[in-house]
Amino acid sequence: KNICAKTTSKLLWHRSTLCPSIESTRLIRSHGMARMASVSVPGNVSDETIPPGKCEKMPFGGVNIDNVDVQACGLDGVEISGQESGSRPGRVVSWSKMVLPAIVFSQFAGTTLWFMPNAILSQLDFGENALSLLTTLVQAGFIVGTFLFTMLTISDRFSPPLVFLVMCMMGAMFNLLCITTNSLVLWSFLRALVGVCLAGVYPVGMKIAAGYYTNGLGARLGILVGALTLGTAFPWFLQGLHTNMRYQQTLIGVSCLAVFGGVFMPVVMLPPGRKLQTLKRFWKPMHVHSNEHRYWNAFRAIWSNQQFRASVVGYWGHNWELYTFWTYVPLLVQGNEVAQGWAVLNNALTTFLAIAIGFFSCTLGGLLSLKVGQDNIPGSAVVALVSLVSSFVCCLLAPLYKQMHPVVFFIYILFWGAVVISDSPQFSALCAKFAPVELVGSALMFSTCIGYIVTIICIQLVGVAIRSGIDPGLSMLCIVAPGPFIGIFRVYWQWPLHKAFLTRKRFVNSV
Repeated sequence: KNICAKTTSKLLWHRSTLCPSIESTRLIRSHGMARMASVSVPGNVSDETIPPGKCEKMPFGGVNIDNVDVQACGLDGVEISGQESGSRPGRVVSWSKMVLPAIVFSQFAGTTLWFMPNAILSQLDFGENALSLLTTLVQAGFIVGTFLFTMLTISDRFSPPLVFLVMCMMGAMFNLLCITTNSLVLWSFLRALVGVCLAGVYPVGMKIAAGYYTNGLGARLGILVGALTLGTAFPWFLQGLHTNMRYQQTLIGVSCLAVFGGVFMPVVMLPPGRKLQTLKRFWKPMHVHSNEHRYWNAFRAIWSNQQFRASVVGYWGHNWELYTFWTYVPLLVQGNEVAQGWAVLNNALTTFLAIAIGFFSCTLGGLLSLKVGQDNIPGSAVVALVSLVSSFVCCLLAPLYKQMHPVVFFIYILFWGAVVISDSPQFSALCAKFAPVELVGSALMFSTCIGYIVTIICIQLVGVAIRSGIDPGLSMLCIVAPGPFIGIFRVYWQWPLHKAFLTRKRFVNSV
């Protein structure tokens, strides 16, 4: 059987001598620095020493036995159960099925902190500039956090589920402290700290998913980013259902949900029976990068791949539009309602649906990425490019939002909300695929760091335009539309979309 595991000098494979099939396997790791090893053990060998070497990347020091991924997290003596045909499945199998739901729920819970103020600002006397200010400060904090995470390679050096836990709890704490003050200055400071903490939630969640799913990553990240959209929309849902809910109740509910999501991640992700030992080892690096993969050298290694550059430029063009849309979609909804005199749903619920529909579009786009793609054009690139073109068209139609019939506008805003986010997981999957294997976490941090710098610029430019009297729809056309256009140009230059439909040869290794 093929075994992959982290080791220093050897791993001992102990097979039960009572049964020729694998009934119980125990992995024992010697202490010290870990590195990858691989060996093929003959079926008639009961004890075999495994020499160091190289093998397929496994997340967090995982072990692959009989196609069962065991996330050992570098712990000694991890018990697992293998199986031959007809034998009883081991507990690792049922445990591994919890991985994707755990990541999705935890990501949803953690990201509810993101746009929480947008849903409650109407209850606070902060002035008309507060919306763009608080949103920008969260983005700025996120940028600072991702920059630090990238430079220190934190998500690649320490246990990602535990990094996720700590950042969720800290973000919930800063969010909850907003209850204690009505000062815009203190709110701004606390929201910036929440943004720093979110740098350990969203990208780290993608890092965890990228470690578990090297094949079909676009489909998994589609569900994961869909959870981000649900988390972003959740405060609007609360306000839409309970219009009289006080903002303090919203703050408490969102903070509690974020804490629960942060705790849920390591409870499910860490090996059964080994959670306490892993908590004690949290600050011990899981592995140490060589000097060539530290600080600016890590950036050069990440940026050297041409396909990674195409993916990340497309991602930045997508970011230019996404968070600006999420920030100002309530103004578009309100403007249409005022112009037409009625609306399909109230502002809060329409905004919630316009954001939350991204969960379904991301999931669908992820599934499509497994089916499309030809030759050297990944399926994720096809889905991302189609989504980017669709959202660009929506930007061009934005100045007409007041003239649209309420039903037509409702369909239009839902469609825009669907396509504005569906390319995000596919760009992240492409970035993870074309980044150096040992720097996937840092590469995702880098792409999101620059991407959120872009969001700040666009949000502020649109905010200035609206305060100057320019219509929000016209602002979307003149300021937002160039972002996806640049992304379309760069991605199409790398992966010509027409070749994916004019050739018959399937691209087997779709991202």
